[in-house]
Formats: sequence, C-alpha cells, structure tokens
Amino acid sequence: MKSTRLIIFIVLILIFIIGTTIVQNSSVIRVRAMKNQWKFVPDTISARAGQSVELRIYNEDAYPHGFFISELGINEILIPEKETIIHIKPKSSGTYGFYCSVVCGSGHYRMSGRLMVK
Repeated sequence: MKSTRLIIFIVLILIFIIGTTIVQNSSVIRVRAMKNQWKFVPDTISARAGQSVELRIYNEDAYPHGFFISELGINEILIPEKETIIHIKPKSSGTYGFYCSVVCGSGHYRMSGRLMVK
C-alpha cells in the first residue's frame, strides 16, 4: 500500500515538472496576477534569446495591475479579470526584473518577478 502511494506521488511530481517545462519552453507562457495576493505566478519565467514569446497574463483581481520590464520597453496595463497578451523577443541573455506598474494596494511593491533569458 505504501509503495503504491509512493509511485503515485512520484508520477504526479514528474507530471508537474514535465508540464511546467513544456509551458516554459514553448512560445506561449501563461502568467497569473493572483487575486488579493500581490504576486505573479509563476514569478520566474524562462525564454531563449532571439525567441519570440507570447506572454498571456490573466489578472484575477477586480482592479488593474501593470506589467513592466524596463529593459525590453514593456509597460502594459492588466485589465481586471481579463487576459492581456504581450509579445516579446529578448535579444540578449540575462535576467530581467518585471514589476507591477500600477499602484494596487499595500502589497504592490512585492509584486515582482524575473524573466531569465538564456
């Protein structure tokens, strides 16, 4: 009985890891602005230099957020309860911070993440 549970647990972990890798290596990356939590999920996303990427960011909140990456010239408003599509093509490798650019409450300054370009 314990070995069956262990096998199921390992299979679920592998499905999660493989699923995350597939999404992050594709040209479409889904991100959520979490409702009442002042965070992006995932807060670390990966892309390849020269790769065109479509970010699909869904804002779960009832108020707007922003998505700002200074180095890539991106500053988009995330409409409440809607998906915003942002196209990027990072030219060089590096780590780029992204932030909420709309003051959205007490947790606004924690709402950040990073784009890792290889």
